[in-house]
Amino acid sequence: MKSPSAHNELRHSIMENPVDILALQEPYVFRNRIPFSLSARAFHSHPLNDIIYSAIVVINNSLIVDQLSDFTNSFATTLLIQTKHRYLVLVNIYIHSNSFGVIHQNFFTSLLSTYSNLPIILCGDFNARNPYWHDVVTNRNGYMFKEVIDNHNLIVINNKSKTCRNA
Repeated sequence: MKSPSAHNELRHSIMENPVDILALQEPYVFRNRIPFSLSARAFHSHPLNDIIYSAIVVINNSLIVDQLSDFTNSFATTLLIQTKHRYLVLVNIYIHSNSFGVIHQNFFTSLLSTYSNLPIILCGDFNARNPYWHDVVTNRNGYMFKEVIDNHNLIVINNKSKTCRNA
């Protein structure tokens, strides 16, 4: 979503279908910020070569959120969100094609062990292809991410719709 036109299309869609939180990969950035309403709170990954790869925009201002700095880096943005009865962790990730490596595996292992007592939602663009989430092929990222899923007993939520499209 690097383009202003895609960003404006998203904003229009949000006006028609209000949401509380957005997880964006490769967000549109203008003057070093993700342009949403002034009341929205935008959290993002650490820029890598002046590029922000993941962001979480909190639109509902009644939500109590904290960015988890230990788990926010160049490829991930992580928030602790207080719900009515407990906390949950929301992680938005962007991993480049064929670049899933030990740094990513260590990130997941550390995150999942640190917050093992809380619900964790992982979302993002992993550039990972695997039949486990209804793709037709497996690539390097897909193999590595499937290992993380298996090693940590994670559940993939997918309605069998395509998770990959060629740009």
